[in-house]
Amino acid sequence: MSEDEESIENWPPEKRAAWIADQTEVVDCQAQAVRWTRGAGRDPDWDSLLEELQLDPETTLTDLERSDWGNADSWGDMAEVCTYRYMPLWALRVDAVVTMVLWGGLTPVVGKLAFGLLERDPLASGEAIDGVLLKFAARALAQSDVAENRFPDDAIGWRSKLETLCQAAIRKVHEEVRRIAAEENDRPHVMIRRLEAGWLATKFDPYSNPCHTRQTLAEAETYLSPPAICMSANVDILFRARERYEHVAERMARSGDAALEDWAKSDFPDIVRTVRFTIVRHKANRKGKETGVRLCYEANPPTVLQNSVGEVFPDTDTACKALQDRFGVPLEVWEESDA
Repeated sequence: MSEDEESIENWPPEKRAAWIADQTEVVDCQAQAVRWTRGAGRDPDWDSLLEELQLDPETTLTDLERSDWGNADSWGDMAEVCTYRYMPLWALRVDAVVTMVLWGGLTPVVGKLAFGLLERDPLASGEAIDGVLLKFAARALAQSDVAENRFPDDAIGWRSKLETLCQAAIRKVHEEVRRIAAEENDRPHVMIRRLEAGWLATKFDPYSNPCHTRQTLAEAETYLSPPAICMSANVDILFRARERYEHVAERMARSGDAALEDWAKSDFPDIVRTVRFTIVRHKANRKGKETGVRLCYEANPPTVLQNSVGEVFPDTDTACKALQDRFGVPLEVWEESDA
């Protein structure tokens, strides 16, 4: 999704619906595939991947999977996905696989391409954020039913592969943190511990990229093995539009705050968003023994506020009090899980 489309996602529903209606048109994906293929060059690394996977570079996904997806509306990325399916495999790239997995799921050949890329580099994502392809693959696996015969016969083993790849990706992130720590004269084990505790580094912090990647990988872990939720709370939080959206500390949103979302006067107004806070059971990495709880949160849209790794607390009471201090969330709004 482009930066412009992300900003559109934040528009009020009526304004967004009107914009989509103006943009909607059917794209001739076969004709577009011809144009895109003409402009594509050969990539030796991509060609070698196709050879490793024993895929004919001249064939298309439509032919290989015997499934013609036809044309699509211009809104969103489905027209792009349908275009890729008409292109010869040699003309595709990592970014195409990322888009197809996100919007079309792990179809047999797309899944083969995705796993081929991830086995070469578990953080492979093309121009996207490191770890995004792995996250999208885990998401697609979690949201699809193998019994529908959408996946090839070996799909059941994909979950195990993704779990292994996720751990390999986390190790690569730790290696990057160690490299940065050496340059910054920091203690690497301290920085890794902060990373695993849910640290959200600021944009210009040298650790910003590995912190962001670790959050992405935490989402993949959740898709592969959802944690047991102890307590949850949905709370309206007020965010100030500064260099980036920042929550107003120590208080929740109040009635009337939503009026701050005056989209006619500013492209970046103050906003009110519902944040879902969850307290989940935390397990140590080695022996799987429970060592407390993790506090995670995600706003809608998640670009406003998201912490998927989660800070670790000894118990739920301590976690709830931390949220009361940080966001002004009263203790009485928490609901215990039925599980």
